[in-house]
Amino acid sequence: MCGMFVGRDRSWLAAIAFKDGTSAFFDGPKDLFRYAAEPGRYTKGRSAPDLKAVYVTEYYSARLTPAEGLYYVVGSDVLGPMGRELVPVAGKEQSETFRVDHQGKRILRFRDATLEELGRLE
Repeated sequence: MCGMFVGRDRSWLAAIAFKDGTSAFFDGPKDLFRYAAEPGRYTKGRSAPDLKAVYVTEYYSARLTPAEGLYYVVGSDVLGPMGRELVPVAGKEQSETFRVDHQGKRILRFRDATLEELGRLE
């Protein structure tokens, strides 16, 4: 996405698995969501139907987890490798606790992480 190699610190790792068996890796959810919204913009010939699964690293467990089941705290004081980030947290209560503890502005679900919403992080 930004031209940097994905860092060795796996605490923010995000990944997309494609139906053809290949994968793409990202430094965090923010870049992954941008790519997933417009795969053809970043990889010639790719489109949204090519995506098989989307994973992000859940903040507390540090485990790669299916992105659709998590909550994303926006505007917190926790920064990712590329600055402001959507912080993936498992569970509604846990995400609300994280939001309060880290001065987050709001909580999104996977489907709400639109390009417009991502633009507000910058």
